[in-house]
Amino acid sequence: MKKIIPFFLVFLFTQFSFAQDRLPAPVAVSTGFMPQGYSINSLNSQGTSNILNSPENISFINPAALSNFENVAVSASYQFETKVKEAWFAEIGGERTNNFVPKSAGAVIPIYGFTLGLSSGQLYNWEIDFGKIEKKTFENPDGTGEFYELEMKTRIYTYSALGSFSLNDIFTSDKLSIGARFNYNSINYFEKIITSEGEVNDNQNNFNIGAVYQYNLSGNKYLQFGLSYSSPIDFSSLIKYKQIDNGGGTIDPLSDNSGNDLIIGLQNEFAFESKVPAKASFDFNLNMWERFQLIGGLNFVNWSIWENAKDQVETFASGIYKLNNDAYFSFGFFTTGRKFKEDILDFNDELSGAYLTAGASYKFKFIKFDLSVANGNFLLSGKAYQNTIGKFGLSFVF
Repeated sequence: MKKIIPFFLVFLFTQFSFAQDRLPAPVAVSTGFMPQGYSINSLNSQGTSNILNSPENISFINPAALSNFENVAVSASYQFETKVKEAWFAEIGGERTNNFVPKSAGAVIPIYGFTLGLSSGQLYNWEIDFGKIEKKTFENPDGTGEFYELEMKTRIYTYSALGSFSLNDIFTSDKLSIGARFNYNSINYFEKIITSEGEVNDNQNNFNIGAVYQYNLSGNKYLQFGLSYSSPIDFSSLIKYKQIDNGGGTIDPLSDNSGNDLIIGLQNEFAFESKVPAKASFDFNLNMWERFQLIGGLNFVNWSIWENAKDQVETFASGIYKLNNDAYFSFGFFTTGRKFKEDILDFNDELSGAYLTAGASYKFKFIKFDLSVANGNFLLSGKAYQNTIGKFGLSFVF
């Protein structure tokens, strides 16, 4: 079936996407269809919290949580994921690309009650795998032995500047931290459909605000609660296409031998739009025991910016066991997904993801090593989220 319907899917992607206010024949990039490209951006050795995390992830967490970093730190991470065999339906897969590029990087500087940060990260990274499609003709209805390959790649990079400040003893033995983050977001979208090739780049800004309240208990024990909001991103531009031959060279789309393009035809510019949903988060951090710490929370994702999508609540929690001041490990879970209001393709059950997470960290002098894993290959995950994510982080703490 994977070989039969890709042309129909291309038509769906370009004509009946979630986008509504559009120029003729738009292209709406598949960040709504393929939410797996967002991955688990907050994943680190402690879990997936928005208020207890690592410096490399500060592009994706509650900005007020900067106040939890007590030292100057510089950090980076690499992430690797296994391929999703059926990321949508009809065995259409997907995978993360550009693994040689760091997943995220960040720097944190505390200054007298203020904490400043600079960071960058891959907000979205996904390539849809349609598989090879064999060419068929009237003379060779069973196939010619030659193949088409369809490509759709989307990457969104974010570059952030953020800061937070803290107010101590507002009521009694407590602390309130408030933070904000400004993000410069850059999208690159590339697709190749039969004999047409198109690419577009666009840049848009958005912001995040957050607050973290900490109530101090005896000793070094405390309770933390956080709230944060991330504004949506709306990319809009023109995508330009060119006709290509089988060898990848450009050919004249008006010539007799240029072939017939199923979607593009003779028009070489289309309206392009892509949206990233708003997100609100609630977190808790219970540091009430000598060696054990419990963190968790909820993310509310506004997928309904697309007409036929439901809003989603993500849940997460993890327990952290401290071996000593320099080493710990964690175990937890993270649930995610995105569903249609009208489940025309009967695929909603496959669009739910449930991951088991685990992590470990060790600090040697001023160098901190972090390793984290999220595994969605078990019964609670639908087919669209059955993959494994591995992440390695390295921090220099001064």
